[in-house]
Amino acid sequence: MVIVKIDNRYYLAVLRKFVSSNIVTSISPAQRCVPIHEILPTELFSLPRIQRLKSYHIPCQNDFNLQCFVDEFYMCLCTEERHSNCLPLEHQQTFACDDNVYCENGGTCLQDRPMCFLNILCVCADCFFGNRCQFYAKGIGLTLDDLLRYEIRPHSTLNDQSLTVKLSAASTIIIFLIGLLNSFFGYLVFHNRNCRKVASGIYLRLSSIISTLVV
Repeated sequence: MVIVKIDNRYYLAVLRKFVSSNIVTSISPAQRCVPIHEILPTELFSLPRIQRLKSYHIPCQNDFNLQCFVDEFYMCLCTEERHSNCLPLEHQQTFACDDNVYCENGGTCLQDRPMCFLNILCVCADCFFGNRCQFYAKGIGLTLDDLLRYEIRPHSTLNDQSLTVKLSAASTIIIFLIGLLNSFFGYLVFHNRNCRKVASGIYLRLSSIISTLVV
């Protein structure tokens, strides 16, 4: 579950039953967690908090499109059976890192716990992306970072990468091996003294050595 707070409004961004390593979502008005005073009848809202909690199933049953709502102390989710499932919510809690040294290029650092945090998340500024906002996303260049930056899955093995990344890795390895073999065979050919009697033979031998070192 992912809850997003924007301008003191809460949105249910992600709600999954199973763990997923890659999640793509968007925020829309339909995902807003409505304040309880907007959906609960006035006579019920005026009750003491303990008594009012007993009526929190009513909004879920009255509106089948309602996903969540909030009050002063709780965030409540509407279940598939149209019951309310509430958990404590601290409205004033902040998840900003004490020292923003992890995120680059002006990214905002967020942590899952105020103390002894386990995970850090970077909210990147416009035109930057990556787990540390280290990549610049304006325009496409000809480097592998530019061409594959949206395809590479961080913290995943090559077997878990997309087909595009696997093909790129295979092509890179093949080109590397071809260049290495070409330089090696070139060195063997011009290692013969008869081939080095002219200046071009010496030049080609040195070129093969330099090519091998560069590869």
